[in-house]
Amino acid sequence: MRDYRNVTFLACVVAGALCGCGGTHATTTSAPSSNLGSAYPPPTATDCVQFSVRVVAALTAQRHDARPMTDAERKETTDYLRTNCEQAIAANDPDASAAIGCAIHAKDDAAVGACLAPAAKAYRHRTQQADAALTLNKLANGAKAYFAGHAAFPAGTGAEPAQACCMFPDLSCPASNPEAGTVWEQLAFVRDEASPFQFRYTSDGQTGTATATADLDCNGHPVVFTLHLGVQDGKPMSSIDTPPE
Repeated sequence: MRDYRNVTFLACVVAGALCGCGGTHATTTSAPSSNLGSAYPPPTATDCVQFSVRVVAALTAQRHDARPMTDAERKETTDYLRTNCEQAIAANDPDASAAIGCAIHAKDDAAVGACLAPAAKAYRHRTQQADAALTLNKLANGAKAYFAGHAAFPAGTGAEPAQACCMFPDLSCPASNPEAGTVWEQLAFVRDEASPFQFRYTSDGQTGTATATADLDCNGHPVVFTLHLGVQDGKPMSSIDTPPE
């Protein structure tokens, strides 16, 4: 399970929120520029040194463990943030520029965190949704593997877990292994780590659907991924519908 207390991972969250972890730019919902960026001059690539230093200081102050960062960790994290900051500015993303400008001019570490929190949350949501789509792909592969030996998909209906993830204390469904004798066992479904997505499956053996549903902020606005299973010319087929952006 990912450790959100780890400074390097938090840096990845922040940088990924600005321009996509791994260096690929992505539009973010870091904060409306009218709220963050209008009071400050547009940041330039030279401002990214100050940005990375301020963010590392804020991340260090907010970490939950007592171990101080090593010099190597600090340098790696600072360099990583600076590079992603430069990429975001080069991409001319107004929301990213607003978040960067806000962080540079923030009065203290808590204010830096407030500048970047919306972007970090948006990035977490994207990675959680990517994980859900990946899990449905694995479920499709399990259904097709079962079909290869039985000329049918696992027939039945199930929910994993039985209740929505927002009902759990940490608002995430826990990691789990399939129960013996259930469709989840036939699908070889495994939840490797805690996730905000609840999975449901139903099939008559020849057609079927599976859904991954999550209310990411537990505020009544769920997102749903839907897997469709079917048979064409004797071969199992699958497709996934993704929620609108």
